[in-house]
Amino acid sequence: MSDTRIDSLGLEARFVNPLTRAGIVTLERAASLDLTTLISCRGVGPETIRVLRFELDRLGIPHQLPRKNFTIRYD
Repeated sequence: MSDTRIDSLGLEARFVNPLTRAGIVTLERAASLDLTTLISCRGVGPETIRVLRFELDRLGIPHQLPRKNFTIRYD
């Protein structure tokens, strides 16, 4: 099975652009990263993580992203 490019999913640019700027161009690459790494990418926030998690689940790609909602604290 070939890697699934994030930009081929038809998602809005606000979800795709921050990931591609960080060098994350496939769902398989995103699935290999943990939440802390993904959220540290500039422009990637909770909504992007939720969309990413949905796409990974939809395509049956295993990942470690949390299944419940989360919030970011800036202490």
